[in-house]
Amino acid sequence: MESHAIMQRILDREFYRIEAALDKNFEYIDRLDREREDALARAQVRITSGGGDGGGSRHKKETSAGVYITGLTTYIACKQLETLCHRLGRVKRVKFYKDERGSLKGDALVVFSTVAMMNAAIAKLHHLELKPGVRITATAADYSKKPAAAAAPDKDAPPTDNMVDAFLQEIHDQFHGGLGATASTPVGTAAPAFVPSSCVAAASPPPSLSPPITHVQPVENTLDEPSRSVVLRGILDEDPHEAPLSDEYLDVEDDLRLECSNFGTVLQVLIRPDSNDVVVEFEALDSAVACLRAMHGRWFGRQQIRASFDPTKPETNVDDPDLMLQAFLASV
Repeated sequence: MESHAIMQRILDREFYRIEAALDKNFEYIDRLDREREDALARAQVRITSGGGDGGGSRHKKETSAGVYITGLTTYIACKQLETLCHRLGRVKRVKFYKDERGSLKGDALVVFSTVAMMNAAIAKLHHLELKPGVRITATAADYSKKPAAAAAPDKDAPPTDNMVDAFLQEIHDQFHGGLGATASTPVGTAAPAFVPSSCVAAASPPPSLSPPITHVQPVENTLDEPSRSVVLRGILDEDPHEAPLSDEYLDVEDDLRLECSNFGTVLQVLIRPDSNDVVVEFEALDSAVACLRAMHGRWFGRQQIRASFDPTKPETNVDDPDLMLQAFLASV
């Protein structure tokens, strides 16, 4: 009986000790919370009592970290600028201005997250030559000077599909404008021809930087229109007289069907005996675009694959302008 009473006193003493320790911990946590709240309150008082300068300067940083770019003459230059800006710092917004027809006006607004990033970007981008003959200027954006011009593209912006058609037509006009209209290169056709970016850049140099073009290399590689079929060259021997056996054809078809199924549903895989080209037809255009990006330049055995859209099966009924843009960029 006495031992039981002793054990009970020990347990009671331990219980009170634990309760006291918990109370002390709770008091410590409450004190930390109060100190944190007091520090936040003091900081808020310093910001507000320091004159509208503190709050105004912070607001200014949030709204004036924009860079105004001029000299963008081609759509490819715009894409290169966007990629470069994302490498220079955290970009909150990129806007390329267009006219009423949807053509590029040549200027852009890039908004960075901080003023320091904006200043670093201006130092890197000002008078930078993005492409041969395409030199840009970069200045801090002054929203008070051009309020109407900055708001006009948002109000009167044409539909997205018109924008895509417009910049493709612009590339076509610039290229043929540099070559001059001939009987074999009609101007004003409904479907503009896709041309490599190097030809586009060489076709439209600023008159103050480059002399007139006296000789232009003929265009040998005209880009095909987007297609759900992708032609893969270099997988088989290009000499049709050294064609593999039918069993080897089946092995190649099975391997490619398995590999290309990673990009989407494959409808069929065909081998053209006359050229030993492999044609992979997909159910959707976006799958063909993914295949073209991934397969072009890859090595198969000891040969490098050259991938392109099948010109015999162009995709004409595409309602998604973004998908058409991705297809065009993949084929550049």
